[in-house]
Amino acid sequence: MTIMTLSQYSHLSHYSQSGRTFEKELIHTGKSQQRKGRNGERELAGILRDGGCSVRPGAALNYGKEPDLVGLAGIHVECKRCEQLRLSEWMKQAAEDAERFGDGLPALFHRRNRSPWLVTMELPAGLTLYHSYRPPPDIHSKEETGGT
Repeated sequence: MTIMTLSQYSHLSHYSQSGRTFEKELIHTGKSQQRKGRNGERELAGILRDGGCSVRPGAALNYGKEPDLVGLAGIHVECKRCEQLRLSEWMKQAAEDAERFGDGLPALFHRRNRSPWLVTMELPAGLTLYHSYRPPPDIHSKEETGGT
């Protein structure tokens, strides 16, 4: 019997073909994927720091003992640097980890090769964030100029 650790293999997934369900084999997440993920965390941390956020990547190879990025107040950052998008799976992980760490609203930051970073949130979390935002006063706002 072969013993496999979670750090070596991704989750099992299922797919359907002609009404029959098959189980895919476990896929090895090698060092190159781990390196790509870690580089993505560093890249995202740098972009957020350049944007005025005080963040740092979580400890390397901590296997879920610390969030991907630490320090973005009120937001749990789940960082993914991957070509195949598995948004539902990743958002589930973000929500579970946000609850476990108690560090804020779950948000998925993700990027594919040659693409910009994107942020995905569930609508209730997005609305909470939107309602907490206070835009700076604008001298050209409708209220101040008498517009409707």
